[in-house]
This record gives sequence, C-alpha cells and structure tokens, in this order.
Amino acid sequence: MKNMRLFLGALTGSIVIGAILVVAQQPAAPPQGQAPGRGAGAPAPAPMPMSFFVTSVGKGDGANLGGLAGADAHCQALAAAAGRGAATWRAYLSTQGPGAVNARDRIGTGPWYNARG
Repeated sequence: MKNMRLFLGALTGSIVIGAILVVAQQPAAPPQGQAPGRGAGAPAPAPMPMSFFVTSVGKGDGANLGGLAGADAHCQALAAAAGRGAATWRAYLSTQGPGAVNARDRIGTGPWYNARG
C-alpha cells in the first residue's frame, strides 16, 4: 500500500510538471491582425469556410434558451464574437406538437464545414 501511494504521488507530480512545461513551451501569440508566421504588414489569410460549430456556452439560464428564436440569437451572438457573424446561424433544435419544426429542415442541406474545414 505504501508503494502504491508513492507511485501515485510520483505519477501526479510528473503530470503536473509536464503540464507546466507544455504551457511554458507554447509560442507567443502574433500581434493582433497578424497571422502566425507572417511578417508585419502581411494580410491575414481569409478564414476557412465554416457552416457549423458546436458549443457548450450557455446563456446562463440552464436549458432555457428562449425557444427557437432565443437559441438562434444565442448562436448568432457566439458566431459574431468569433468573427463569423456575417452568416445566418441557427440552432440545431426541433419542436414538438402542432406545427412542429424539424432541426434538419431549419439548417439546410450543407455542405458542412467546421472551423478547420
């Protein structure tokens, strides 16, 4: 049991030190408006095409997104904050009951690209 505690302590210490070293080795961020690896004054490349994103950022009221309109507005605000507000963004949500709306019908047919293409 004593050996197991010693082993777990050493493992935990190694992980913590390794995490600190990894963070310390991250390259410095380029000046705002400058893409990594480009000289001053070089234009930043155009962003990759993006047609969807996944988020875990809530509105702060639990699962209450304010219906489809509120969820769509939340998605639009998140996309705008990420510099992608020029497009129209919709939440992938459905409704039930009379006049039900299907999530697939709301978002179109694609093609689908995330931020990495």
